[in-house]
Amino acid sequence: MSFEDLELKVKLFFLKYQKKQLLLEKERIRERIFPIIKQRSFFFNLPFFLLRHKYLSFFTLILGFFSLNFISINTPLAGQLETSGPVEIIRNNKSILTTKNIPLYIGDKIRVGRQQSAKITLPNNFTTTVSPKTNLLITEKDAIFLEKGQINNEVFRQGTIYTNRGIIKSDSGSMFSVTVSESGEASILPTKNKVTVYDLKDGNLILLAGESLSLRSDTELNFNNLPNDLNLSNTQIKSIYAKLIIARTKIISAVESQINNNNNLFQQNLTSASNSFKSVIQVLKTSRELEIARRRNIAEVEITQIYAEVSKKTNDQQLLKEIKALEALFTIVQQNNGKFAFAPTKTEILEYNKYTTLLNILSLANIRQYNLAEPLLQKYTVNFLNKIQNKPLKIDQITELNLLTNKLPKNTNSKKFLQDIQKLLAPDLADILAAKIDSIY
Repeated sequence: MSFEDLELKVKLFFLKYQKKQLLLEKERIRERIFPIIKQRSFFFNLPFFLLRHKYLSFFTLILGFFSLNFISINTPLAGQLETSGPVEIIRNNKSILTTKNIPLYIGDKIRVGRQQSAKITLPNNFTTTVSPKTNLLITEKDAIFLEKGQINNEVFRQGTIYTNRGIIKSDSGSMFSVTVSESGEASILPTKNKVTVYDLKDGNLILLAGESLSLRSDTELNFNNLPNDLNLSNTQIKSIYAKLIIARTKIISAVESQINNNNNLFQQNLTSASNSFKSVIQVLKTSRELEIARRRNIAEVEITQIYAEVSKKTNDQQLLKEIKALEALFTIVQQNNGKFAFAPTKTEILEYNKYTTLLNILSLANIRQYNLAEPLLQKYTVNFLNKIQNKPLKIDQITELNLLTNKLPKNTNSKKFLQDIQKLLAPDLADILAAKIDSIY
């Protein structure tokens, strides 16, 4: 895309989002003319009597004509460029190769070479360090259009960076970098304070220091930094977790019913698990403290909708990961209905029984389903571990560990169960369990 096309895009953007007022235009013209006239004041400071002499008057008029020729009414002063090497500036369709500090004007196109760099300072204390192989356009006194390359910005008031993929607006005191690849993908990384990123479809996102974002051609920023009255409260999150526990327990109970040849109970438990999972939607429709409920017919809700709906309300990755894991578990069970050929697991340790059933279910999954649902196994190893850690003394914890492990059958499932627990134990207990695993298996 040429700079002329970029200029057209920028102009269309401003026509859509900004109505330029006459007073502002007059102010701009004033700002354009006065600095240039001041720089060329030798003409205007000529003694008045010279203008009375007919030859000198003619000379003065000619000199004035050429002086005014340098004044670009359409290019207001917009900042300063500092460079230690050759940088190309395209101004009024003419190319200038500069190796020294020069003023910049709105509309200037700047191209920094492969081994060069530059620094741009705009009037509102918006400072941009331009990396090698970067093309950009000065669009306003506080705005830059980045065609490609990388710029690092420090803003003391406010500043705007335009790209083909979206717009980045900064807060006072922000520091951030913007990179545009050859394909046009824009990457934003704030290192201090925050910036607001807008896509081209009226979406927006607030990025805090340390967070990063890539804008592609299909990126839509539909939600982020929701007001507190739209985000999930702690009460709502606890309620969702409770429903996920119920759904997970019921779906494993459903499979246990089928391997015990009770298909009616299997269907009842599976339906109950599905309803518990779908009822997460009801939590999203309640007030933050669960005082006012707006009910939704969960029969109309698909299991695959839950993740998308919850992710609109929270960025809690642990919660979203568990929802995705349960969604995968439902899919595995539904796809393998009637194919569960493994024997039921019956020991004194309930956590091990559930763990083994879940492990057997996952043996029927494809790689993607297994990777999504595998974190659910840890729910049962953590519950088992809690029994050990509830003992106040270390000697009691060791005794409890030996007692519980001796109740497990000696098979590959038990070995994996104990190895998963070993990863969660304190180093001294982990060593004891490792020695026990080696001696048994």
